[in-house]
Amino acid sequence: MERVSFYVDGFNFYHGLKRLKIADSDWQKFYWMDFVKFFQHFIGENQILQKVYYFTAPPLKPHKSNRQSELLEANKALNGNRFEVVKGQFMKNKLYARYASKYILSLKKNGRT
Repeated sequence: MERVSFYVDGFNFYHGLKRLKIADSDWQKFYWMDFVKFFQHFIGENQILQKVYYFTAPPLKPHKSNRQSELLEANKALNGNRFEVVKGQFMKNKLYARYASKYILSLKKNGRT
């Protein structure tokens, strides 16, 4: 058996669902989903789903952050070690490609990374 892992960009996944909800309101029910069960549908017969890695950052608004935490905790409770959250940090500042490398270097220089 081949072991398979999925890596999910939570920000883009959520906003993709949000766009679908505008076109078809039935998509709203997918905001609360079992991610391991969902991705299980994408693996082949000779594969086993080992883990789903969900990359995200907490929303800036407290009520949205609380809802996100509840969703992620529910998935962890349902799936144990098969679901892992990798938390990042949402950055308010817009970075443009030509400035991004200078910004990252300055963070490293000041011990902020």
